[in-house]
Amino acid sequence: MKENMKVRTYKDQIGEYVEKEINAQRWMTNFYHAILNVAKKLTEKEATFLVEIYFRNNTEENVCEKLGYCRNTLRKIRNSCLVKLWIELEPITKERKVSQ
Repeated sequence: MKENMKVRTYKDQIGEYVEKEINAQRWMTNFYHAILNVAKKLTEKEATFLVEIYFRNNTEENVCEKLGYCRNTLRKIRNSCLVKLWIELEPITKERKVSQ
């Protein structure tokens, strides 16, 4: 007789919210640690490039003048910087996609 009865599912909204916040906090902590690891690996030139281009919105020409390098040398610095960033941040981006 009870087999045909419908089971009422209850969504725990507070529990879901807490879980979502904990997952976001965990991801932010992992991101923070990845940025710290990248900072340890970057050379001074790469760090300068990263800050000038992505945070101060300077052009590559301005960064070339500031560092005293030609564009080809700056290109090598840029590629090295981006590879180091990618190595540290790729696992975090995969983790974020899985948790969503």
